[in-house]
Amino acid sequence: MDMLGGFNPQDIQKYLQGVNWPADKDQVAQTAEGNGAPQGMIEKIKGLGGGQFSGPQEVIAGLQGG
Repeated sequence: MDMLGGFNPQDIQKYLQGVNWPADKDQVAQTAEGNGAPQGMIEKIKGLGGGQFSGPQEVIAGLQGG
């Protein structure tokens, strides 16, 4: 089980359920928060570059630093 920025990729996927892709980082962060994501993850999502994400893999890559 690989940890991305201290977060399990499977947990990240769970927290992103319900996002209507493509989505901007505010929408992604809001959905993650509503799904019970830890505050640290929400802050990292809000700090990611780029305006829109086409899917959860882009968010995971951003949290991973890639």
